[in-house]
Amino acid sequence: MALGHKDPSSLVAEIEMTRMSNRDACLVLEGPSDARFWAAPRRAVCELIIGEGKKNVVGCIQRLDERSVEGVLGIIDDDYDSLKGISYGSLNLIATEFHDLECLLWRSSALDTVLVEYGDNSKIQQLERASGIDVRTNLLNRAMMFGQLRCAAEMFQLDIDYTAINVPRFVDRESWTVDLDALLAAVVRKSTVIDEESLSLHISKLPPADPWVVVRGHDVTHILCIGLANALGSNRRAVGRDEISRLLRASIPLSELRSTKLWYDICDWQTRNSGFSIVVP
Repeated sequence: MALGHKDPSSLVAEIEMTRMSNRDACLVLEGPSDARFWAAPRRAVCELIIGEGKKNVVGCIQRLDERSVEGVLGIIDDDYDSLKGISYGSLNLIATEFHDLECLLWRSSALDTVLVEYGDNSKIQQLERASGIDVRTNLLNRAMMFGQLRCAAEMFQLDIDYTAINVPRFVDRESWTVDLDALLAAVVRKSTVIDEESLSLHISKLPPADPWVVVRGHDVTHILCIGLANALGSNRRAVGRDEISRLLRASIPLSELRSTKLWYDICDWQTRNSGFSIVVP
């Protein structure tokens, strides 16, 4: 996410200003899409603060912890932290149980709502019969190719140019297949220290992990948009990521959200911070 004008210190100042007129709990989030998700009815019941990036959220909470400021919770994306054994050591920081919030949503029945709105049921059934797996697993399998590459780069500190991992460039609009060879070649072309054989070897050495921790939600959205143009739908115009994301954020049932580890962790924080509410249990 591109950073704006905020930094951890300015976030602390923003929260202090908010507290001068409002003693409600504050929820510090990475970006605007996270805030839009929690601002929906029957979700967050607190002040929402946009942190403009994960590092800002972490730094803000760490500064507030040093000052013993109560009633402020930060939510961050996991971003492979769990696989790398990274912990930020704060009881006021919660990470998503999957790679990011979008992955949590794609695992839910919100996907079904998106498919009903933009998909072609006959094409979806045809794809599922031919592949022997449902659409969600088809999506996950395609996103895994990109996710494993990103994960290997993070886990083994590979010097790669992430701009080479341009999802639409490597997903065929007609067949909805991913050209893995072309993807690896493109990454290697923009790297000065790694070849395709070495890159593939690093990917093969990744530790076992929940696939939804490995894949990135934005990649899944890109791949679904491409699939809806032909393999999963009959859209004459490409369905935009923003359209898909808006519907996805709005469509997860509250009962499913309340069954997630993320919701449980928020409620646990509320129990430990009596008098401050982030959500209504």
